[in-house]
Amino acid sequence: MRYNLGRRSPDFCRRTGTPDSRTHYRSASHRPECSRGSENLNCTRLGRNTYRFWLGIFAGLFWIGCTSSTNNPNGEQIVTPKTDTVEIRGMAFVPDTITVNKGDTVLFVNRDIVDHDVTEKDRKWGSSPLHTGDSWSRVFTESADYFCSLHLVMKGKVLIK
Repeated sequence: MRYNLGRRSPDFCRRTGTPDSRTHYRSASHRPECSRGSENLNCTRLGRNTYRFWLGIFAGLFWIGCTSSTNNPNGEQIVTPKTDTVEIRGMAFVPDTITVNKGDTVLFVNRDIVDHDVTEKDRKWGSSPLHTGDSWSRVFTESADYFCSLHLVMKGKVLIK
């Protein structure tokens, strides 16, 4: 005997007495005997797809509630700091301009075959020379222009939103 799992039934349902397939669904426990005269009255039970739909809705709402930012008492939005990456390759900072939120970390990674460093335009801060594969990071609270003091043609910018 074939079971029509999770599909709409075109048969009459003994319980509802209707041939309308839009109001009758079969689940894993429903058997075709329902429309053939047996006393099984489980034919209107929610189907597996309906259960999955509501489970997905509740899981999505839970995820949104856990990941959304909140407001502090002053009404400002609190954003979780994140890390952005700037690669040094081909004698350039890639990307050369990056926009971040206040308090975000920018990680500079040297992927070039020569040493480089990262120095602020007015030399307020700077890294030591970065060998191939080395990295250096900084938390930015204000916009800054930077360059490589070993190769003056290499320039970049960090902009704060």
